[in-house]
Amino acid sequence: MKKRLPLMISCLVVMAGLFLTSTMSFGKPEFSKTEKKACTVCHTAMKSKDLNKVGECYKDKKNLKECAK
Repeated sequence: MKKRLPLMISCLVVMAGLFLTSTMSFGKPEFSKTEKKACTVCHTAMKSKDLNKVGECYKDKKNLKECAK
């Protein structure tokens, strides 16, 4: 058991890292491919459909450079 403890701890750390980074996702695939930005650039929170000011601007203009000023 003592020999397996470091391996178990290492696996737990890797799994925790994967879990924590998996929540960082992008918006719709077509927007994420063109803009390469996180959801929270346009949305008020992760997994939220509510748009912030930048999101409303992007919805109208379809150009993030004009909205992110």
